[in-house]
Amino acid sequence: MPASKVEIIIDRKERSIIPGLVEGRDLINLAALSGTDQLLFEISGDIDVPVLPEDAILIRGGEKFSIGDGAPQVEDNPCLRHPIHFHFNNHPVTKDRLFPVAKVTGAQLKQLDPNLQSGDALIADLEGLADESIRDDQRIILQRADRFITVPCGNVGFDDILEQQLNALQAEFPTARLEQAGGSCYVVVPDFLLPEGFTPNRVSLLFILPNGFPMAAPDMFWVEPCVSLADGREPEGASQHEQHLGQTWQRFSWHYTHGQAAWRIGHSSLTTHVQFCRTRFTQVK
Repeated sequence: MPASKVEIIIDRKERSIIPGLVEGRDLINLAALSGTDQLLFEISGDIDVPVLPEDAILIRGGEKFSIGDGAPQVEDNPCLRHPIHFHFNNHPVTKDRLFPVAKVTGAQLKQLDPNLQSGDALIADLEGLADESIRDDQRIILQRADRFITVPCGNVGFDDILEQQLNALQAEFPTARLEQAGGSCYVVVPDFLLPEGFTPNRVSLLFILPNGFPMAAPDMFWVEPCVSLADGREPEGASQHEQHLGQTWQRFSWHYTHGQAAWRIGHSSLTTHVQFCRTRFTQVK
């Protein structure tokens, strides 16, 4: 499902754009600059900051930009009158660690973490939107609403994270387990209760952990035995049957989207994914 667009202001005119991490070149194209014009990001109570093609900014809606004639050109990354306050690892950045400029790289932001480990990733935590991964060399134009977190990347700390998440899942589903087969890592949740409207009312739930979990979200889920609606019809998006772990499973095409149904890096887990799967069965169709 495509993300809903939001409105930003460019040269006092509303423009529609998909929210999230937006590259400067896309904003410049949207502004349709000509000649020596500069696109400037307006910071309330402070100096405007030029937007370069290689810059990026976290768009939520309501951001304001103006167009300067470039005579003279505004300095690329001017010192601010007041540092921009933002959150890092769920806490406000202390005054002594704020940046004097608006544009900082992912690598600079990561240095705010005193416990940073080699390979840790930087994530922009966007409320109500899919989280965004920030590269070390990517330069971000900071805003007061920005929230960043560091998380283990790839397999760094993967076993510990997975064990912690499995323990949390087993607190609700004691028989939940991990299984490895054919190069895939499966999560199996036996005795998964379905609401009224589906037959049978208990199944085993299965999903596959992707490479890069927990930064990458699981996609779809499978049940065994196969499920039908109370009137015998096949549920929507559940017509495919696949072999996993030596059994036939019914696949439900159920995917994360933006907004409330987004995989949130640093927040989402095995338990929240099972809850996400459960929401499919609130829709008796």
